[in-house]
Amino acid sequence: MPRDKLRVAVLGAGNWTRLAHIPGWQRDPRSEVVAICDPRKERSDEFASALHIPTASDDGLPVVARPDVNANEVYTLGSSSRTVSSTSLTSSTATGRTRSSRTR
Repeated sequence: MPRDKLRVAVLGAGNWTRLAHIPGWQRDPRSEVVAICDPRKERSDEFASALHIPTASDDGLPVVARPDVNANEVYTLGSSSRTVSSTSLTSSTATGRTRSSRTR
């Protein structure tokens, strides 16, 4: 029986995220990017539309707390990175600045 896809939320909508990280997740048939978040809502909306991501947000805390998200990839600066990463860890989802693998 095939495993479910790894459902990923990406926090931080910068150029590196758009050009490398999201396309990397989308090329992998085992994963699905389900949310993009950036403090600038227009930026997350733009990414969601261009990259076919179903959810765009300007608030990372509800995104990392979603029970249907298996991994959060955080690309933000300063205190927002610490806050979102801490919340992610307490919500039992993987977090990091690099790809996270699913627990078997």
